[in-house]
Amino acid sequence: MTFIDYIQAHNYAVTKARQLNMCYGIEKMNQFGKQVYSVKMIPTNPDKRFGWEIRCEAITPDSPIYPEQA
Repeated sequence: MTFIDYIQAHNYAVTKARQLNMCYGIEKMNQFGKQVYSVKMIPTNPDKRFGWEIRCEAITPDSPIYPEQA
């Protein structure tokens, strides 16, 4: 899933990580000339991560949820 806002991407990743008790990764990338944040499931064990999974921000089930910006 992709988001334009980092806070929304982070909170979505934390929510999904808590629901499934898995790790999620947030990757900052360009999509059609716009900066977006992609959220995908990643292996819980860091030794099993390769490629973009190493470079992304790893979100665990105990990561904090950020308050929404006004």
